[in-house]
Amino acid sequence: MIETRLMIAILAGVSLITVAASARGGDPGCPIAAPARVQINLARGAAAHVETDISLQQMREAAEGHHHPILGLYVGTFRYGIEIDDTIRQLAPDRFCATPKYVSLTGQLDRAIHIPREFVDDPCLAALARDHETKHAVADATAFDHARSPLSSAIRVAVRANTIAASDSRLHALALLTTGIQTAIDQVFDEMATERRRLDAAVDSPAELEHMKTGCEGRAAVMQ
Repeated sequence: MIETRLMIAILAGVSLITVAASARGGDPGCPIAAPARVQINLARGAAAHVETDISLQQMREAAEGHHHPILGLYVGTFRYGIEIDDTIRQLAPDRFCATPKYVSLTGQLDRAIHIPREFVDDPCLAALARDHETKHAVADATAFDHARSPLSSAIRVAVRANTIAASDSRLHALALLTTGIQTAIDQVFDEMATERRRLDAAVDSPAELEHMKTGCEGRAAVMQ
């Protein structure tokens, strides 16, 4: 299984700020604001699409380091975007507080199963590869679905934690907020990747690998 993650971050009104922000020592902090509205929209296709566009050798090169039969390849691509409201309250000439009205995260999981070109004329080998890689696609979707609740909780915690300290400029207040939210989201996605690896390992059980080696009257083993 190969996974890729792409991210698009959108900060309403201004460009995403990546500089770190810090609260000024001795500040009374920011007043408690109304909780931000957190929206999570994760979508995935009903089924992984199957392609026969690459060779078995190309798959082996792509899966270098995997110590089990390579009869196909699953690729999961996860794209997500973040939109953060940029409302800032100015409490004094040099005292600014982020008070976002909303944080919205949209994510999409695209799943593709690649069957070697060499298997197109062998229905048994094609089915063997497709069935195995489908199990990886299901594992990927399971980890993806499980991320919805942790993402919502992580964003809410990050918003609360990064709106209590005052900053000396609007940009610093926004940087404090966006950096905190991005860090929290990245942690959830790292945990999602860990679950994906765990589920993948469960798919590649000894019984499953033996089935792949002996399938199709031994032709699967010959292809290795």
